[in-house]
Amino acid sequence: MTKALLIIDVQKCFINKHTEHIVSKIENIQKEYDTVIISSFFNKEKSFFRENLNWNKCAKSSEEHSLAFKPKNNSTFLEHSNYSCITKDFLNFVREKDITEIHLCGMDTDACVLKTAFDCIEYDLNIQILVNFIGSSGGKEMHESGLNILYRNLGKKVFNDRNS
Repeated sequence: MTKALLIIDVQKCFINKHTEHIVSKIENIQKEYDTVIISSFFNKEKSFFRENLNWNKCAKSSEEHSLAFKPKNNSTFLEHSNYSCITKDFLNFVREKDITEIHLCGMDTDACVLKTAFDCIEYDLNIQILVNFIGSSGGKEMHESGLNILYRNLGKKVFNDRNS
């Protein structure tokens, strides 16, 4: 069985008082995995986020687009411009490496983590959500709302509540 850690969008644009505590935990946990996949969100020039939400952060060339932690050597990097980081490149990588279990961590529980988890299930990928390694830049209420939606729709079996 090949396990992989998927680190979702731990970028400067998503770090604030609600998420800063997760950064060092993610930096440390990645050392436990042979396969680490790091996704980075970028906000396209004419994106839904800019047009509908008036959210202009995280442009590809901006400082806030950069990672908020030091990635493990030999990590695989993938970019996405939507809520989910499940792209064709990601799916091809999972198949090529024969990954059988994906552990999810990162930002934001109520957005990219949630959508990525749903997409993993729709592609028949076996996941574990590392509950103590996810957070929401929208605050505790948004984080808990995301968790409740995930619990309700995916069941508690996919949750891993390890602390470190």
